Amino acid sequence: MFAAAAALDVLGEGHRFHTDVLGEGRIRGGNLRGDLFLRGGGDPTMLAEDYTDLAEQVRAAGIRRVHGDLVANDTYSDDVRLGASRAWDDEPYYCSARISALTLAPDTDYDSGTVIVSAAPSRQGRKPQVTITPETDAVRIVNTGTTGAAGSDDTLPIVREHGSRVVRISGNVPVDGSATTSWVTVWNPTRYAADVFARALADAGVRLRGDEERGHTPADARLLASTSR
Repeated sequence: MFAAAAALDVLGEGHRFHTDVLGEGRIRGGNLRGDLFLRGGGDPTMLAEDYTDLAEQVRAAGIRRVHGDLVANDTYSDDVRLGASRAWDDEPYYCSARISALTLAPDTDYDSGTVIVSAAPSRQGRKPQVTITPETDAVRIVNTGTTGAAGSDDTLPIVREHGSRVVRISGNVPVDGSATTSWVTVWNPTRYAADVFARALADAGVRLRGDEERGHTPADARLLASTSR
């Protein structure tokens, strides 16, 4: 309630959060001869499908290849990712997700800055089957878990290492057990958003030839796609 009141006081009741895609350079024959910029406006409700929509708008603008980098701009807010009262050992959990002006949530619970990691039993003696929602390399799974005998103990923690994108899955899940699911925070929410958007571009048929970077958006960059709420 206090956060909502502060937001209304600072932003006003008519404020809208914008997430934009801009381009620098000429567009000719489907080629953008320059960088593509993903600029966040602090929207905490962005979902993977919103980045898909932005990617489709980029394609609709006539772009098929980007001869430059994808630059993620999160400078709408500062670099303070967590409140001072957060304990470091709480950081892997959704209640301590890191803050960025450019982020996304894995579902409509809007736990921004998290991914859903699920580990399900496979064949006895083998590692559990792991899925990540949405698909991203913002986390790296290290799976040393085991699918145990029917009726064995279910001891399968899913924990991200502090200061790292490594998510460790260990312990045992019984072959007749159910999946263990956890909303795990990402260490770098800006990179997370950029990676999901880059994948959406590829799915939309837009080829990115450069790298993913963090940076500012030039004043003369041209707006190509936008979403707001």
